[in-house]
Amino acid sequence: MNASPPISEPEMPPNALDMLLPRHLSILKPFLKYINIEASVVVTICLSILALGTWLTLVWNHVYRQVSVWFMSSVIVNSDDELFECILAWLAEQNVTRNSRTLIARSRDSAGGYVVDSDTSNFKRSSAEVAMKYELSFGEHIFFYKRRLFLFHRDQRQGLGSPFRPGPAETVSLTCVGRSTQPIKELLTDAHARHLAKEEFLTTTRRPSPRHLRAGGGRLWSRIARRPSRPMDTVVLDPGKKAAVISDMEEYLLPTTEKWYANRGIPYRRGYLFYGPSGTGKTSFATALAGTFGIDIFVVSLLEPTLTEEDLLPLFSDLPHQCIVLLEDVDSAGLARNATRKTENDFREFSYLGTDVTRVQGISMSGLLNAIDGVASHEGRILVMTTNYPEKLDEALLRPGRIDMQIEFSMATRPQAQELFMRMYAHDETQTDLTLRAKTADGESGEEVIGRGDLEDMASKFAQLIPDHEFTPAEIQGFLLTKKNDPKRALAEVQEWGNMMMIAKGRVAALAGGSGDAPLGRSA
Repeated sequence: MNASPPISEPEMPPNALDMLLPRHLSILKPFLKYINIEASVVVTICLSILALGTWLTLVWNHVYRQVSVWFMSSVIVNSDDELFECILAWLAEQNVTRNSRTLIARSRDSAGGYVVDSDTSNFKRSSAEVAMKYELSFGEHIFFYKRRLFLFHRDQRQGLGSPFRPGPAETVSLTCVGRSTQPIKELLTDAHARHLAKEEFLTTTRRPSPRHLRAGGGRLWSRIARRPSRPMDTVVLDPGKKAAVISDMEEYLLPTTEKWYANRGIPYRRGYLFYGPSGTGKTSFATALAGTFGIDIFVVSLLEPTLTEEDLLPLFSDLPHQCIVLLEDVDSAGLARNATRKTENDFREFSYLGTDVTRVQGISMSGLLNAIDGVASHEGRILVMTTNYPEKLDEALLRPGRIDMQIEFSMATRPQAQELFMRMYAHDETQTDLTLRAKTADGESGEEVIGRGDLEDMASKFAQLIPDHEFTPAEIQGFLLTKKNDPKRALAEVQEWGNMMMIAKGRVAALAGGSGDAPLGRSA
């Protein structure tokens, strides 16, 4: 009998290895043949490792979820809350940001500034290094705080970001081991305290957020500026009026004052009306007050087309306990005496991001009064209204309880003009001399030193050439800015500038007693 041929092990189809292994690993086939290992064995080992890895991942995720639920605590912060910025800024100062290998870089100044070449007076784009700000990227990061392990997770979510952080909305979560959130609260308190310490000498200005963010349940107020606090002595105002407002506001902000109001059933609110021509420093004084008392300023324009009466009350209700609310130019918002509701022809149209055109009705007097001192109105705030024409305002808006003090901002007096001159050229009271660039008799560049006494004498002569109550402080300051490095030139040209301004205002004849050629600052 013929012996039957031996049964050989079935071979894998020639293209099976290419199907199971990546194409670029086909070079393994000669190597596997050389070491006499079947391809099926390699595939089996690879699939086993893959299955084991998948199973371990599932087990780990399940165990991690159970540990997180029973033995870990978390706090989540959304990007539409300013605490979000505090956390990122605090972490940027810690080792976790320095040691992390995945960061997000942000430029604090995306555009280069301009500098002046002192020799050629040519403007050139600055090539100085732009300050960079680095933040932890998306995903998880591990760090230690007070010898405790923390997990930081940053992720995106549905919705739009905050007004001061455009783009998709984000969330950050802080997690620590333990069933108490107290360690996380301590971390957040520390981060917020450091944030406040950095802003101790800064004044934050806010405006209502865009309408689409307010409607989406986001923050009602958006931070639009954060600048060094303006010194009170930079505001040109009668010293008596300035002292009266500061003293009244200081007394109002005392902790005992609120209790005094509550015991007598008086609403804890304070209101001021700053009135006078444009450019007399009404808004500047409100900003300086906010910096002096270390509170934020919230600016509301009643002419904002997206602002309705339905928005006004929530905005006032969302104010912090102590702040300044600035209503600018209330006379221009239709809040005049005997003002009627706007008709259909007076409605203003606007569209945002291609949405349907919406008709918006302005703020009525009753809507404003309800937000200021209605039943549900906010307490603790300081209301400052500015106007150029106080006689146009309704008496209901000016009654005591709504407006407690009215301050007039008039045209500049001669003492105020002298103060402006000194402030422009003598930066502080300790400065004794002023060094100016000057040309020598040979035409070469040199320096000229003006003593403080001489500068004060120049300021006095400058003020004598400025008539009382004819120019606003802003106009005088604007003239001085064009000569900011040359007080002698400012003194020499102020008379010509004043005559030109009076001609433009059509009052040079009255000033000069009928002669348009009479010098400024002298009686005819």
